Amino acid sequence: MTRIFILALSQNQVRLLEATRHSVDEIELDIPGMAEAVRSDVERQIQFHTGTSGGMGKRAAGFHGHDDADLSKERILQYFRQVDGRLGDVLREENAPLVLAGVEFLFAIYREANTYSYLLERGVAGNPEALPPTDLHAQAWAVVQPHFLEARREAEALYQRLAATDRTSTDLREVILAAHGGRVEVVFVALDIQEWGRFDLESGTVRLDQAAAPGNEDLLDLAAMQTILNRGTVYAVESGSVPGRASLAAVMRY
Repeated sequence: MTRIFILALSQNQVRLLEATRHSVDEIELDIPGMAEAVRSDVERQIQFHTGTSGGMGKRAAGFHGHDDADLSKERILQYFRQVDGRLGDVLREENAPLVLAGVEFLFAIYREANTYSYLLERGVAGNPEALPPTDLHAQAWAVVQPHFLEARREAEALYQRLAATDRTSTDLREVILAAHGGRVEVVFVALDIQEWGRFDLESGTVRLDQAAAPGNEDLLDLAAMQTILNRGTVYAVESGSVPGRASLAAVMRY
């Protein structure tokens, strides 16, 4: 249920992947590759400095007073600002970690352009162009796992600090209603338990059943999905690791 995004930067393409622990999918960005974008920029610069796009200018094309390496970095930075702008549209409502994949010298340039608040410091180093999504997923998950473990420890500590207040709950009915209303900040859900029942949206009632039956669903999955839809965080853990030794435990935003 925990998600990440992977931004793979290479000369001929930019790929954005969305992944959970066991799945990965590509999100269409519709952005030209770096080589194509930078080449177009160079062509525009040459046209400007020769004074014409039709070959009538007599002055020699050039970028006087600039170092070639500085120009190359500046063009890549401009391109990454375009990529960041597109990501801003796609990830506007997201708070999942973003992992970069690419040759290392690009990381610092991209971070200069980045405006997404959840970009991780570490990335997947190396040219990702020939790597299939499954390989990128495996390498990115290894990078992000320590981040998730630390975040989970912090969430558990938060639950313990608030355990004696009305900002925590292990009551399934209460948590489902709170998750649907966008009040759940963090929820721990047991992987090895199912809680069958029905949630009636119109009446706001939750009915628990003894077993799976036509028309009912796993209410733990429902609580998790409603939390995710409202930008909360879900930790799917073994039942013995759920705070309060319940099937789920939530920290409320208010």
